[in-house]
Amino acid sequence: MTRISNNLVYVEQDCGYSTPCWIWQKSCNNWGYGMVWEASTKRVRLAHRVAYELVYGPIPIGMDLDHLCRVRQCCNPAHVEAVTRATNLRRGSNTKLTANQVIEIRSRSGSERTRDLAREFGVADCNITNIVARRSWKDI
Repeated sequence: MTRISNNLVYVEQDCGYSTPCWIWQKSCNNWGYGMVWEASTKRVRLAHRVAYELVYGPIPIGMDLDHLCRVRQCCNPAHVEAVTRATNLRRGSNTKLTANQVIEIRSRSGSERTRDLAREFGVADCNITNIVARRSWKDI
């Protein structure tokens, strides 16, 4: 069923999340995010950001919106969460490590070589070095 609400045009679709995704039916950018023209500001905005702001208010400064459903065309405000950039990137599809693995790497870093840890966890040596030095995964 197609719905139009506050210039948001979407179709409800079950994408495996607990509630249906609202799949954007108009233009998308090169990364697959829905785009909507906002007449009041005379600019194009991302549909999921507009939907979030209609329900929850302004996005906190310095925060990204993370699609919990992992569907970029989804503009259901219940499917996005305001998180830090680091958290958003960490949750992305290219992330190899979990928070528990980072904790384990740090606990073993004094007794094992960086090269061995990198090989075991399937990442580059510099990733292990940055984790141990807290240049990455700072909040863990």
